[in-house]
Amino acid sequence: MKGLCTDFFGPASQRARWLIVAALACHLPLQAMSWFRPATPFTEYPLSNAETARLGRQAGWPADDPTTWMIMVRNPLSGPITCREVQFFQKNPDAQVRVRVLQPPLYVPAGQSRNSLLADVRKNEIRDWGMQCFCLKATREGSCEKLS
Repeated sequence: MKGLCTDFFGPASQRARWLIVAALACHLPLQAMSWFRPATPFTEYPLSNAETARLGRQAGWPADDPTTWMIMVRNPLSGPITCREVQFFQKNPDAQVRVRVLQPPLYVPAGQSRNSLLADVRKNEIRDWGMQCFCLKATREGSCEKLS
């Protein structure tokens, strides 16, 4: 029994203890960083109608390709926005709304513009389109915030 205890507390065990102490020491700064997080947590909310109206959105098909749809979004808001999908309304009265996912999502920083393409969107089948964008806000009614 005495040999078992001395082997357990031997040099290999000392290395294991140092490894545990080093792991805890590395973990401590990560815990300390959480103390400096902003007091108000931000949540992703859809843009309000007024914010959506402020966005500069231009979309259409190039003259040489009636199946590739292009969009340019300009963001004048105070924080970045993310747009993930586009809804297309078909010309047929009985057709349902066709939803296309932007892959990757369209991320537009504050004060900038970005472009995106969607293939297989036929010009002769589309009556109208809509897009829902999101931003980080402290409250649903608040303004878009940027993380710094």
